[in-house]
Amino acid sequence: MRDQPGERVAEIARLAESAGFTDLFLPEMGYAATTRITGRDPFIASASALAATTRLRVGPGVAITPVRAARAMALLAANCQEDSGGRFVLGCGISHRGALAAIGVPFPDSPMAHMTAYLVELRELSQKDLTFGNGFPVLLGALGPRMLRLAATAADGAVLNWLTPEHAETTSRVMAEAAAEIGNARPETALYVRVGEPEAVLAEADAYLTRFPNYRRHLDRQGLRTAEEVARRTAVTDLRPSAVRSVIAGYRAAGISVPCLSPSGMSIDQIRDLLESLAIR
Repeated sequence: MRDQPGERVAEIARLAESAGFTDLFLPEMGYAATTRITGRDPFIASASALAATTRLRVGPGVAITPVRAARAMALLAANCQEDSGGRFVLGCGISHRGALAAIGVPFPDSPMAHMTAYLVELRELSQKDLTFGNGFPVLLGALGPRMLRLAATAADGAVLNWLTPEHAETTSRVMAEAAAEIGNARPETALYVRVGEPEAVLAEADAYLTRFPNYRRHLDRQGLRTAEEVARRTAVTDLRPSAVRSVIAGYRAAGISVPCLSPSGMSIDQIRDLLESLAIR
C-alpha cells in the first residue's frame, strides 16, 4: 500500500484480513523528493491498519533509519506493538544514497557499520529496555550478501525485493545457514513480488534499473539486465487467481516465509478486486 489516507489503508487491511492474508507492509513515502510534498508516515498508516483488524500483522516495509534515531524508531514500534496486542513488525533500512541526498540527509559513510550499530540498539530496546511494547520483530531491508547476513544474524530476518525464484531459494538458504552459525532460529524472509498489468510492471522495473545503482547491481547479480527480464522473471503480470497463487506457491517452495504482493500501477478498485479474487473461501 503506497501513500494512502488512513481510512483507505484501514479498508484494504480489513479486506486483506478477511481474504486470508497474514501481513500488510507499508512503504516509507514521507521523504520522497517531489515538487509537491506527499507521502504518509508508515507508522501512522500501520496504526490505522492495526486498529481496523484483529489478526493481520502490519508494519513499515521499510522505515528509513538515517532520518530516525534508533530510540525514536523503537518508541514508535513499541507503541504500535502495545496497541495491537503484538501484531506489529518493524521493517527498516537505509534507503538509497540519491533519495537521502534529495532531502538533505547524508548517506552513512559505512552502511554496514550504521546498520550494525542501529540493529544492536533496536534489539536491546525491544528485548530489554522498553517498559512497554516489548518484543517487536525487526526485519532489515537487504539486497547484497553482507546485508543479508546481517539480517540473519542481527535482526529477525529481511525484507527482500525483486528476486527470481532461483535467487529467492539461494537467499533463503544463505540466511538460514548464517543464522544457524550463531544458534539463531531460521530468519524470516518477506519478499515483495510485483503484481500488475505488464506495462505497469515493466515501467516500475525500468525505474529501478535506471534510477538506483544498488538495485542495478542487485539485479545484475541475478543475470537480469533489462526491464523485460526483470518483469518476466520476478513479477506477476497474469492476474488470473490461479496464476497469482502459482507464483506465490513457487516462492514459498523456494523458502520465502512471507511472499508479499506489491501492486504495480493498480488503482484501489483493482486492488480490491485482486484481494477478493484471491480470498480463501
